[in-house]
Amino acid sequence: MKTILVFSGAAGYGHVRAAEALCAGAQRWFPDLRCVHVDTGTLVPGLLRWVAADSYSPLVGVMPWLFDMIYEVVDTLYNTRGGRVMRRWGHARCLEGIATVVATQQPDAIICTHYLAAELLALLRARGTACPPVWVHLTDCDAHAIWVQDHVAGYFTPSVCAIERLVHHGVERARIHLNATPIMPAFSTLPDRTVCARELGIDPARPTVLVMGGARGAGDLAGMARAIAECAPQAQVLVLAGRNEQARQQVTHACADLMPRVVALGYTEHVERVMACGDVLVSKAGGVTCAESMAMGLPMVIVPHIAGHELPNALLLEAAGAARRPHRVGDVPAAVAALLAAPQQLQQMRAAAARLARPYAARDALAVVTGWRGE
Repeated sequence: MKTILVFSGAAGYGHVRAAEALCAGAQRWFPDLRCVHVDTGTLVPGLLRWVAADSYSPLVGVMPWLFDMIYEVVDTLYNTRGGRVMRRWGHARCLEGIATVVATQQPDAIICTHYLAAELLALLRARGTACPPVWVHLTDCDAHAIWVQDHVAGYFTPSVCAIERLVHHGVERARIHLNATPIMPAFSTLPDRTVCARELGIDPARPTVLVMGGARGAGDLAGMARAIAECAPQAQVLVLAGRNEQARQQVTHACADLMPRVVALGYTEHVERVMACGDVLVSKAGGVTCAESMAMGLPMVIVPHIAGHELPNALLLEAAGAARRPHRVGDVPAAVAALLAAPQQLQQMRAAAARLARPYAARDALAVVTGWRGE
C-alpha cells in the first residue's frame, strides 16, 4: 500500500479543506492508497506559525488593504538574495518537526496545499535529507512567489493565468499541471434540493440566498443577512457562520423579526447540502469556496475588499459569467435582489458556473502523483 503525506496550513482554512479533500478523495477513489494529513503549523514555533498562518484572518478582516500591500511586496522580494537569506535563517530552526513526520510516515510522495511545508521540505532536500517526491497544489488562481521552491516534482494550479505566473517565477512549464482546487468527493454528485431544504427546515420552492463567512464566520454576517432580506423580501436567507458561534447568535438576534425567513447555521461538514438549497451565494472569493460553488452550479455575488490572492479568483468567475462583483459592500444586497428578479439571467449564470465545475480535481491530482492511468 502506497502512502501519501499531505501537508496543509491553517491560514484561511481553505488550505486545510483542500488537504482534507485530497485525503477523502484517496479513500473514495484509491482504496489501496493511504493518505495522511498534517497541519504544518503544528510542527513549527509559535512566531512562524503566526506569520505564516494565524495572522492571515485578523489582517484580512481588519485591514485588507495592508494585506494587499504586503502580498505584492513579498511577491517581489521573496526570491531576492536578501529574501532567501532571511527565510533560510528563520526556517532552519523549524526543520526538526517536519523531518520527524516524514521519517515516521515514510511516504511514497508528498503533496503540499500550503507554501510553508513546500519551503521546509525544499530546505530539507537541499541539506541532503532523504525525501520522497514533493508536489505542490495551489488553491487559488494566482501563483505567488512563495509557492515556488527548488526540488519540487510538480505543481498543480487552477488557472492558465497561474501557470504563466509560475513560468515567470522560473518553473519549467512541463512540471505544471492545470487542475482545479481539490474539493470533497461529495460535490461529485448533486444533492436533491428538496430533500436538503427539508433537512434545514426551509421552503425548497422559495428563492434562497446563502451567505457564507468561511469556517471562522468572518465579516458582518448579521448586517449582510438583514440587508439582503429587506432588499429581497421574496427570498429566504441562509447564513453559514462556521465555527463562530458568536456570529451565529448575532444573526439570530439581529434578524429575530425576520424569522423564519432568515436562518443562521453553524459549522457543517456537509456544506454541499446547504449549497444545494441556494440560488445565489454571497461570499468572499476563497479558492475552495469558489470551487465548491461552481461544482454546485451556484452563482456568486462576491463581497468586495478581496485580499491579494482572491482577486484573480473573483476576476475569473466574473469573466466567465458565473459571478457578480459589486464595487462596494453596500451594493451587495441590491446586486442579489437584481439577480433574483431576473430568472433568465440567473439561469445563464448557473450554466456558466456549471461549465467551470471540476468536482474530480482531488482524484485527478492523486492520479498524477501516483501514476494511476485509470481502468
